[in-house]
Amino acid sequence: MTLMPGLDLMDTKFWSLEDETKEIIRHAFVALLKDIWRLDIAPYDCALRNILWEPQSKHCSIVDFEHYHQAKDPINMHETEEMQRWGIVQRPPPSHCKY
Repeated sequence: MTLMPGLDLMDTKFWSLEDETKEIIRHAFVALLKDIWRLDIAPYDCALRNILWEPQSKHCSIVDFEHYHQAKDPINMHETEEMQRWGIVQRPPPSHCKY
């Protein structure tokens, strides 16, 4: 991982980035995750610390594959749910919460 380009999204302070930048990262992430799923690999440790972003080249990487499970069909990926699992899209509040 130390040889991979970019910083993880925790160090990048993902949630402090401009909205346009976050959307570029999300788009690159989903495309990459679908490619990984096509290899029948679904990473187990889904977290911002395992997504690397290199802003100059707009290169996204996913690291930490020591634990994984069989992937689902990438064609039927629910992109929003996957981005929520990884922490790059906020989850809606639980339905039992009243504001």
